[in-house]
Formats: sequence, C-alpha cells, structure tokens
Amino acid sequence: MTVAVMLTSVFGVVKRLTNYLQKHTVLYNEETEMEKLKSITASILMSLLVAITLSWVMVNFISGCGDNYHTSDGKLIAGECIAMPWVTYQGGELIGETHGHD
Repeated sequence: MTVAVMLTSVFGVVKRLTNYLQKHTVLYNEETEMEKLKSITASILMSLLVAITLSWVMVNFISGCGDNYHTSDGKLIAGECIAMPWVTYQGGELIGETHGHD
C-alpha cells in the first residue's frame, strides 16, 4: 500500500512539474525569440557601422589624407581628406587659402 501511495505522489509531482515547465517554456521561448530579434538587429547595425567606418578610412587612405606629395618641379601637394570637416590644415597650408600666384 505504501508503494502505491509513493508512486501516486511521485507521478503527481512529475505531472505538476511537467505542466509548470510547459507553461513557462512557452513564455521563455517567446522571450527568447524577442531576444534573438534584438540580438540580430544589433548585430546588423553594428556590422553596418563597422563597414561604413572602414570604408571611410580606406577612401581617405587612397586619397592620401595626411600625406604630402612632391611634384616634378618641387612643389608640395597635400592629399585630400574626404568627409573630415575638422581638418583645416593640410600639407603646410590652410585649406581654402588662396595665394594669388600659380
């Protein structure tokens, strides 16, 4: 008799535990889907930010930003910086400065 009572109580506990886990697993899965969506969105945005930044750096590298180039007659030509409004001094001259001679 005691074995039957013990088995009944064990099965009752297992059944209640199973019901509890099923209810909370559904809620957990819904939260997990939202977290996955947030994670994917954040990853895409971060990837775009990194790609744009690296592209900007490469374009400025190719255009010679910060470098001075010598021409055949000895003049210096400053490399162009693209999308850098804070750069106002390049190649020994102020950007936008006119000298009045060739």
